[in-house]
Amino acid sequence: MSDLRLKVQRKPPDCPIFGTVKRMKLDMLPTIQNILEDYQWVRLDLREHPEREPKVFEIISVLVQKITDIWSRASIPTVTVQRITKLLKDIHDQYLKLIYYPTSKRGDSYELKVKEFKEVTASKLFDIASCKCLTSVSCNCPKDRKIPIDEREFLQDQRTLRHMMIGPIDNPKTKALKRRAQRKEHETIRLTASSSTATMSKASDDLDVSFEGTTSEDDREAVLADNEYQGKDSATPSTFQQRRKLTNTARATERYGISDRAAADIASSVLTDFGIVTTDDNSEVIDRSKLRRERKKLRVELYSEAADSVANLRGLYFDGRKDKTLVQEEIEGKLHRKVVLEEHIVLLEEPGSKYLGHIAPISGNAKSIKSTMTDFFERNNMNLDNLTVIGCDGTAVNTGHKGGIIRLLEMHLNRPLQWFVCLLHGNELPLRHLFEHLDGSTTGPRSFSGPVGTQLQYCETMPKVEFVPIESNLPVLPDSVVQDLSTDQKYLYDICQTLNSGNCDEALLHRNPGKLVMSRWLTLANRVLRLYIATNTPTNSLMAIAEFVAKVYAPVWFSIKCKP
Repeated sequence: MSDLRLKVQRKPPDCPIFGTVKRMKLDMLPTIQNILEDYQWVRLDLREHPEREPKVFEIISVLVQKITDIWSRASIPTVTVQRITKLLKDIHDQYLKLIYYPTSKRGDSYELKVKEFKEVTASKLFDIASCKCLTSVSCNCPKDRKIPIDEREFLQDQRTLRHMMIGPIDNPKTKALKRRAQRKEHETIRLTASSSTATMSKASDDLDVSFEGTTSEDDREAVLADNEYQGKDSATPSTFQQRRKLTNTARATERYGISDRAAADIASSVLTDFGIVTTDDNSEVIDRSKLRRERKKLRVELYSEAADSVANLRGLYFDGRKDKTLVQEEIEGKLHRKVVLEEHIVLLEEPGSKYLGHIAPISGNAKSIKSTMTDFFERNNMNLDNLTVIGCDGTAVNTGHKGGIIRLLEMHLNRPLQWFVCLLHGNELPLRHLFEHLDGSTTGPRSFSGPVGTQLQYCETMPKVEFVPIESNLPVLPDSVVQDLSTDQKYLYDICQTLNSGNCDEALLHRNPGKLVMSRWLTLANRVLRLYIATNTPTNSLMAIAEFVAKVYAPVWFSIKCKP
C-alpha cells in the first residue's frame, strides 16, 4: 500500500488591524500593509512547534530578502540591507503599539489612530529606492544609485496609482544589457593587456639603461629585482579609445545647428591637419556617436543649470524667430515627415543671460504666446513672485498697451513690470513710417511699391557719381564697439563717414550692403545711402530719406551701441 500524504491548505491568519491577511504579491512593489500582512505568514512558516514563536529578527531577515528580490526584479537600485532592516523594525514597532494598546484605554482616539495608520501610513509604498530625485534631469546621484530612465514611470506609478505590474523578462532589453556587460568585460581585458604590455616595455627600456656599466651577475639580478618592484605601481594603463571631453565642440555644434556627422568629420579633419591623427595613430579620431552623446550631456547640464537658477527669477528676456522644423503628420494611417515653419521663442534669465528653455506656440498672436509661456513656467516649477523686469523687442505683439505679451503677463501676475524694450528696434520705427509716407508701402517681404524702393533692389551694381555731402554728428566709436559690430553695421558706419567727407572709396562700392528684408531695416538704410551716392539728381523723397538716415537714424543707432 502506497504512502499517501494529504496536502492540507493552511488557513489564512488574522490580524487585529487588517483582518484576514494575504501573501505579498511578487509582481508589484510592496506597500507597508503588504509587508505587515506577509509578516504573519512568515511567522507561521518559521514556527517549528506550536509552543515556539520565531524571533522578530528572524522574520524581518526573511522579509528583507523577499523585498530586495522584488525590487531587484524591477531593476531599481535600493538602499543597503541595514537601512531596509531599520525601516522594517520601525514600522513593526508602530504596528505592535497599536496591537498591544491597553484594552481599558481604547476609545475614539484609538479608533482614530488605527484608521489613520491603515489609510495613511500603511497604504504608502515601502520606498527603499536609493534615488529620491523627481526627474532624471535634476538627479545628481552616483551612477550606481541612479534609477534607470525606463523604470522611472513604473516607480512613479507604484508611488501613486499602482496600476502597473512587473512583467516577464524583456528579451530586447536583456540582450542589450548582456551586450553592455560583454563590452565592459572586453574593455577590462584589453586595458589589463595594454597595462601589462606597457609595463614590460618600460621595464625593458629601463633594463637596457640600468645594465650600462654593470658587469657582475649579482648586479644584474639586483637591477632586475629593483625594476620589477618599481614597475608594479608605476605602470599606467593605456587606451586606444577617444576618452576626452568634447564640451566646447558640442557647444559650438549646438550653436550653429550642425549635424553630428558633419561636425565629427570637420573636427577629425582639423586634427589630421595638425598632425594629431595619423595613419599610425587614429586614437584621437572623433566619432559622430561620441559627439552625439556629448551634445546630449550638454543639453542635460544646461537644463539642470536652468532648473537650479530659476528659484528667484527677477529678469525675463524673450525673443522669437520662425525656424524650419521637421514634423510628422499622419495621412491615411501612415506617418509622413515634412518641414514646416514654426515659431520658436527663446527664454533667458537676466542678469547673466542664462538659458531657461524655448517654447513653440501654436500661433504667433500675443494670447497664444502668453499662454504657452505661462504653461512652461508652471511645468518647470518656476517661481515668478520676484519677477520685476521683462525685456523684448519693440514689435506690437510684444508691447501692445492692451493686448501685448507684456501687458497680458502683467494681468496674469496682477502687478506692473519694468519694460526693457530694445532701443534699436524703436529706432527703426521712424525710418519705417517716413519711408512708407514718402515712397509708398511694401508689396511683399522683400519689395516696395515706390520708385525709390524699386531701385533699392539693384543699387549695389550702380556706379558712383558726384554727390552732395551730408554732414552728420556721427559718434566716434571705441575699438571695443567696432569689433562688436556686425557686417551690416560696419557698412552703415563706413558709408555715413563717406557721406560726411564726400569721398567714396572704391572698396566700399564692391561691398554688399545686405539683403533687403522687411524685418531688417538696417539693410534698408544701407541701400538708401548706397543709392544716394549712385544717383546724379536724387528726388526730393530720396534726398529726405538719405538725410534722415545720415543725420538721425545712424547717429542714434551708434549712440545706443556705445551706451546700451
